[in-house]
Amino acid sequence: MVDALIKDMNKAAEDDEEANRNELPALNKLKMLDRVLKFLKVSKYHELFLNMDGTFVLGRWLAQLPDRSYPGTPIRKGILEAIQDLPITTENLRKSDLGKSVSAIHHNPNEHVEIKRIAKNLIEKWNRMIFEIETDYSALERPEMEENPRHQELNLHRLLTQESTSQQTRIPKAGLFDFKVKPAPKVASDKNQQALSSDSTIARLKKKMQVRKRGKRTKVSTQMSVDGRNLHISYVLINMEKKNETSQFEKTNSQQELQKIKLDCEETELIPNNSFVRRFSFPKMNSNLQSPIQQAPKTGTELSLVKAGAEPIEQTQVYEPLCMPRANLLEECRRRMNERTTHPENLMNRIVFDSIEPSPYNQEAEEEYPPYYVPKSPSDYTLVFESRFESGNLRRAVQVYEFEYDLILKPDNNSRCTTQWYYFSVSNVQTGRMYRFNIINMIKPDSLYNYGMRPLMYSVNDAMLHNRGWVRCGSDICYFQNNIERKNSGFYYTLSFSINFNHNYDTVFFAYCYPYTYSDLCSYLNKITFDPLKKQRVLRETLCETVAGNPCEVLTITNFASDKESIKNRKGVVLTSRVHPGETNASWMMQGVIDYLTGPTLDAKILRDYFVFKVVPMLNPDGVINGWYRCGIPGMDLNRCWIGPCSKQNATIFHTKQLLKSFQEERDVAMFVDFHGHSMKKNIFMYGCCGRPQAKEKVFPKLVESCSEIFSFKGCDFGIQKAKEATGRVVVYRELGILNSFTLEASFCGADFGPHCNFHFTPEHLIEMGHNFCDALLEICDPEQVKVKQALEQLEIINTEDSEEAPIEMKSSKKIMRKGSSKLDKRKKQLIK
Repeated sequence: MVDALIKDMNKAAEDDEEANRNELPALNKLKMLDRVLKFLKVSKYHELFLNMDGTFVLGRWLAQLPDRSYPGTPIRKGILEAIQDLPITTENLRKSDLGKSVSAIHHNPNEHVEIKRIAKNLIEKWNRMIFEIETDYSALERPEMEENPRHQELNLHRLLTQESTSQQTRIPKAGLFDFKVKPAPKVASDKNQQALSSDSTIARLKKKMQVRKRGKRTKVSTQMSVDGRNLHISYVLINMEKKNETSQFEKTNSQQELQKIKLDCEETELIPNNSFVRRFSFPKMNSNLQSPIQQAPKTGTELSLVKAGAEPIEQTQVYEPLCMPRANLLEECRRRMNERTTHPENLMNRIVFDSIEPSPYNQEAEEEYPPYYVPKSPSDYTLVFESRFESGNLRRAVQVYEFEYDLILKPDNNSRCTTQWYYFSVSNVQTGRMYRFNIINMIKPDSLYNYGMRPLMYSVNDAMLHNRGWVRCGSDICYFQNNIERKNSGFYYTLSFSINFNHNYDTVFFAYCYPYTYSDLCSYLNKITFDPLKKQRVLRETLCETVAGNPCEVLTITNFASDKESIKNRKGVVLTSRVHPGETNASWMMQGVIDYLTGPTLDAKILRDYFVFKVVPMLNPDGVINGWYRCGIPGMDLNRCWIGPCSKQNATIFHTKQLLKSFQEERDVAMFVDFHGHSMKKNIFMYGCCGRPQAKEKVFPKLVESCSEIFSFKGCDFGIQKAKEATGRVVVYRELGILNSFTLEASFCGADFGPHCNFHFTPEHLIEMGHNFCDALLEICDPEQVKVKQALEQLEIINTEDSEEAPIEMKSSKKIMRKGSSKLDKRKKQLIK
């Protein structure tokens, strides 16, 4: 029986290793896990199992797979718990790699805390066994009272009257007296004894230690009250109505009351700039300050990040097609919305999550930040929502029916028209059920969801079992106007979609686009900093600190090994990204650029020899951390503050602009590009600044098109609209005179042409776009300028075609104007009569 089990365990380990090499799911050990754990619970087989090299097969089960990944969490946890009861000897450990496997699990930085604790206990236990350290502490007890010479009866008279038989000085020995009460001193206290008073050095040190234990009281940049009183910086909430815990969750009898419950998280008014500056003390900005390796993200508000988001997984993303909606889907959604109005008695209208309000369900919970709702029984299928993690955005969840929920997003700080980005998790899910989510406070009148885009989903179970990360999900996806009125004018819009889950009691995350948090950026920059080759090509510094105290980092990338004169003669390129926090696709493109420029290829070396790159990978860390879409803590769109940025409220824009000016004094700045995401158009394209038909500013976007399969030159726009005059590209073009000033825009959806037509963009596409951007820069460095000349020729052809079509359009427009003017004249004559 034991021999057969060991053979089957070895066979399962071999099959899993082979499947892992072939990039297939390794499930053989997982299928056999229950059988192994049941066997190891029987103590009478333990000795026989160990004698037949059981430790060898256990070490193989816990060892890393060929791709350096660890076995599934159930395997690691179950085997480690079973090992605790096995009588493993030093000889067993020497014959196997069990100790090595357990030590690797213990030192894995991404391991679960509970599994790490079990591995640590095993290592300490085996260390004591190997080094023969006594574990029986009963042998270290004090001797019995009667054996202690201090407690024996003494002839005090003999000891005190006995004369010394020797004239030599005796060595003092410890007395045999055992005092229960300290004798009072018979000598006057001196200065040394006075040191024990309350003002002594010991007392002062004790006070210092108490202060250290309490911790330093750091100044908080915001002191927000949930109900809106004494609001320094609003967390985008109006004054919440004070309701009893019971009445807050009762069924409403009208549609108006339902709207009150759902939309009492409407926005507050923007605080005047004077009061903002007066109420806050901002940190000093130091562009020469060395960047820290890692620090916890700061929200800048009273709300803390209490949970962890989805763990990033390095995997090959599957190309997922767009999903066009059904013909009658919009009518079905509106019919369901009308049913709520006509039959409100069927609605549950129960608040099951709120990211700010305290929960009435678990007031006696021992956790500091418990879940808002805890299921009462196994038959309670209510979903448990969470968004209080980095970049998370979900303000409130209302259960309408048993498997349908209305969700309310958290608008940007002090803003009334920015609800687009969402990122939240649900748990306690059940298979075989059709859930429906309705995000009911969207703002934009149209969305790419109506043109095939789908939400993103991340399953924790799929990540552990199949190493599968973010995937597109959802059916019956519809974006439409609802009947909930906005505060000023117009109506809100609803994003509605259905979902089926694959695992019972799984934890599943949903997001608008592939998340890229501030912590992700810090981890990525740390990898570059610690890489022995890449760190020689990049200098990492802190440009400034944000309102919340987060460092905004800047990278300088060039060939630092060259002489000073050659570095001085190089041209400059400035790249920025993530001024809008919800545009995470911009960070993926920027990561592709940084990977290319710091890489070992010959093309990357040519660019480093030709240019000096200044890269600001995240211009709005505060907004990214808090899960906002366009704004920062002051409630302003930072890409509309470039004309006169404030050094305190818009610190990152102010210091980036100063960086550009000082960079121009050092060298010729050839290009400025700001990376963005676009929510209304497909493809990847650029916005530039030129009004002339034959301008050279169009050459670089044409070069990018020649290097990329997903870049559309037709989608580019080179006009300057009045609403965009305060953006980065326009201000850099006009004030600093940098002709090649662009924004690179990537769609949240996908492409509508070429080989990737009707497919979603993945992080691989976006990173590859960063590589293509660098390839286009490389064409500028070509001494023969082959592709540059080709681009100029193509632009001339396009301009001649446009000039030929222009007169025809002008003639038709004049005819229309004449017809319109004649009609107006007739109306005037009629009015006069």
